[in-house]
Amino acid sequence: MRDLLIRIAQARLVQAKWTNKILDEVFENLCANRPNLDSKALARTRELMKAVEGTAELIGPDDPNEAVDLPLLLRDVFTAAGGTHDDWDTYDRVMAEDRRTAVLITPGRAYTNG
Repeated sequence: MRDLLIRIAQARLVQAKWTNKILDEVFENLCANRPNLDSKALARTRELMKAVEGTAELIGPDDPNEAVDLPLLLRDVFTAAGGTHDDWDTYDRVMAEDRRTAVLITPGRAYTNG
């Protein structure tokens, strides 16, 4: 179902938005899987994610981009989020097995209250 909704949004038939339910899932998983991440920084990131509209591009096994090295892109996203790994070959294998996809957001409009 998520794949269908994302594809409809990519076709610009609807405008995708972060919902509290989606953000709850994302940040609950981050807290569970990455307890070393600062909770204040995560809360700030969540607020920033709710304050941006724009277009999203998926790059993954089901949405390939010939100009992009997917394993390298997934590593870059992971390290940009503060992640480290001792065995990148294992990381790449698990990402491929899990069919992980990068979501690249191009901000079109940002909202702020400060």
